[in-house]
Amino acid sequence: MNIKLFSIVSIAISALVACSSGGSKGSISGKIEGAEGETIYLIRQVNNKSVKTDSSVIGPDGQFNIIPAISLALDYYNLQLGNDNIMLITDSTECLAISTSRSEFRKSAQVSGSEATAAIQELNSSLEPLALRSQELIQKMKDFAITAEAKASAKAQMTELN
Repeated sequence: MNIKLFSIVSIAISALVACSSGGSKGSISGKIEGAEGETIYLIRQVNNKSVKTDSSVIGPDGQFNIIPAISLALDYYNLQLGNDNIMLITDSTECLAISTSRSEFRKSAQVSGSEATAAIQELNSSLEPLALRSQELIQKMKDFAITAEAKASAKAQMTELN
């Protein structure tokens, strides 16, 4: 537990240093255990297309640092690692720090430095049980082996869930 706390504190300090030295462009830094050598991308949606804004190769210690070449406009961004994404809401005034492992990247990444990102993560976390229940009901409705009454019940439950 002390090692985890130390990691989080060191990432936060790194983010502050990067933020203070990076001017007003913003930054995203952190540590992702088990992702050494992978490339992490900062992606922004522009005209319904994903545009890679910047990237960083994760170091042998799991550390990465993205300091965009141009200032970030206040917007939604995705931090993409392989096929996994973390949604961020940030701009050039914020310096985000991320701490997670590769296997838990999307599920339990700890992001600090942005109140809007914290709010969207809290919302997504609270919606997760509903999304899982929705997937269960969809699978149930697709099952040819269940009765018409069971399908109608699943459809009613889906309507209530929505």
